[in-house]
Amino acid sequence: MTEKTQWQDILKKAKSGDSDAQVYVANFYFEGLTDSNQKLVVKQNYNLPYEWYKKSADLGNINGIIGLAGYFDTKIDGVRETEKAIGLYKKAIELGSSIAAFNLATVYRDKGKYKKAFDYYNLSMKMENSDYHYKVGLCYYYGIGVVADKLLAIRHFKKVVVDKLKTHSQDEKGLANYYLGLSYLTGDGLKKSLKLAKKHFEFANIDNDNNIALELTLLIGRNSNARPKWIKHST
Repeated sequence: MTEKTQWQDILKKAKSGDSDAQVYVANFYFEGLTDSNQKLVVKQNYNLPYEWYKKSADLGNINGIIGLAGYFDTKIDGVRETEKAIGLYKKAIELGSSIAAFNLATVYRDKGKYKKAFDYYNLSMKMENSDYHYKVGLCYYYGIGVVADKLLAIRHFKKVVVDKLKTHSQDEKGLANYYLGLSYLTGDGLKKSLKLAKKHFEFANIDNDNNIALELTLLIGRNSNARPKWIKHST
């Protein structure tokens, strides 16, 4: 099935009232769609997503509600309607969406309301089938929206490294390893250990994309060029 055929099939379902298909249609209009030969299938149009997100949201589709909130929270024609976005995100949270809680945290972050932002980051982390320990760990580490607490930050970073739900990106795991390495290096929040600091810095730079971790590894001294063995942490 070609991209054009898929698009026509999704659009047909959306027009017949399929709320999931309506979200896909809105997304394609918002982002545009090209086929494997880079031929235009759906032209990007920032005005049309509203109609389809709203249709889906009116049918109670949680992704439609989140999509509509995201639409309001995006500057369309220079206007960002954050209050409408906040109301919709809260509605989606009531329906159990951890993504909505996380997105709402970013809205309050951008408004400079860091305490509320932290509360919603924390809520998103605690909701079912979600794992936002990295963002919560950063808040505790730097005292953004909450009293700084390196011990709690470290606890969250360790959960990121373990990644029990397989939801954290490689970048997040790498940065969590960096902060753990820094804590072992300085003895701030963890018992000082150059050996463990080195291991975490090696993991932080496992893709050769963290120059600071590399410099700190070289400062301590590498044992070998072998890939580091995974470090197990209790959760």
